[in-house]
Amino acid sequence: MFVGHYGPALIGKAAAKQVKLWHLFLAVQLVDIAWAILIILGIEQARIVPGFLEASDLDLYHMPYTHSLVATAGWMLFAMVAYRLRRPTAGLGGAFIIALAVGSHWFTDLIVHTQDLPLMLDGPRVGYGLWDNLLLSQIVEIGIVLLGLMFFLRSTYATSNFGKISPWLLSAVLLALQAYNHFAPPPGEIKIMAAMALVSYVLLAYVASLTDNSRAAR
Repeated sequence: MFVGHYGPALIGKAAAKQVKLWHLFLAVQLVDIAWAILIILGIEQARIVPGFLEASDLDLYHMPYTHSLVATAGWMLFAMVAYRLRRPTAGLGGAFIIALAVGSHWFTDLIVHTQDLPLMLDGPRVGYGLWDNLLLSQIVEIGIVLLGLMFFLRSTYATSNFGKISPWLLSAVLLALQAYNHFAPPPGEIKIMAAMALVSYVLLAYVASLTDNSRAAR
């Protein structure tokens, strides 16, 4: 899953108004940020196999430190403690929402991944495999984003003219990156794909910050 991860971030902003949206955008992708770094370092392994699944060319055969359920629990605890120490004004509730945002990554991945998500560091592996169906996986993923956007719009209001269009700009960037992710030819090297993913996470966090700064909580 890619943009579907951002639905929980938008819902999290509605639930914890003191937490910045771009922090939540990074939180829901913390697992993938770590994955991309470990892929580049050669610690975790994946390969690009054109046509591997109808909606994904990635064979994610070794990612115990980022995408196992037990590792996700560790990332949640790390994020909660780090955020509580770094942003004490957000309160314990804000740190808890950050932890939930991190954890949401595994459970949204569970919907679309084939059986490549380990429960422990080394299996058993689970995944409902919705990526086997391109159309259905996109309906579900974009639906999660639209649900999050609805919560965000209902809980905020525009403080400037830009604030009236910023959520739609954010949505357009999300959809554009989603289309590129699924329909553009994949790079020939997995480390290049990982680096491109890191760039996209930073870009989306930046656009989220612009959106957040142009709106206020109701």
